[in-house]
Amino acid sequence: MAAAQKPSNACSGQQSRTLEVHVDITEAKLVWLQNLSDRCDPPPWSAMVEGRDHVAGESFIMVGGEGDRGEDIYVIRDSGPAGASYLDLIAASRTYLPALIAEVRRLRAALEWSESDS
Repeated sequence: MAAAQKPSNACSGQQSRTLEVHVDITEAKLVWLQNLSDRCDPPPWSAMVEGRDHVAGESFIMVGGEGDRGEDIYVIRDSGPAGASYLDLIAASRTYLPALIAEVRRLRAALEWSESDS
């Protein structure tokens, strides 16, 4: 396993590094992630960044879609509001997590089927 490096300001766009980290994603981990996902408001979540997505007010994560909105989420760091990259990451993670879990399970099932067929 390659040693993980702690990126400084990686999400801020100031520095970009590719980290090589191996994490075993067991079925138990997928169940845990699915349970986390199920306990939150459903997707889509969208990062709404002041100056990029709207002209005035604070940046936030918009929960839900048109006609089915949940409460907005504001993300604060010790130094102040979280930047656009953090909001984008959180919103995309929530929106795509269910699809990623399903894809991992689909690929594992296909691999098991392929191995049992040979």
